[in-house]
Amino acid sequence: MEVQKAMQTYRKSNNNFIKGICRKWAKLWGCCIGSKVQIGEGVRFIHNAVGTVIYTDTELQDNVWIYQNVTIGKADVWHNNDIKVVIHKGACLCAGAKILCPSNETLEIGENSVIAANAVVLHSVPPDEIWGGGTCS
Repeated sequence: MEVQKAMQTYRKSNNNFIKGICRKWAKLWGCCIGSKVQIGEGVRFIHNAVGTVIYTDTELQDNVWIYQNVTIGKADVWHNNDIKVVIHKGACLCAGAKILCPSNETLEIGENSVIAANAVVLHSVPPDEIWGGGTCS
């Protein structure tokens, strides 16, 4: 619940200092959130989303649920290319899910979609789908 409260404050604040404090508070609970992450209303960090890492250019729209050990980030760690990840309204990222965006692309998880536990997603997911298993591409 502590990460949840910190991220509610983060979402409501326009002050970068306050946002930085909120990110540090979340990190104390084991959830690392990038400096430019956009968080919509009703976003839930279940079990404090312990072990979760969210890349800085990520948009979490309203009512997204994120469980523990989720990673949202780059698929290509050797290049410093821009990516953008959008998790649409009502999506659920279950424990251990990995959302890995290729360089210079935008990856989207569709509205009301579910990414199952330990799934690895390398491409956009359409709305209202359930994806699971090893590598979902």
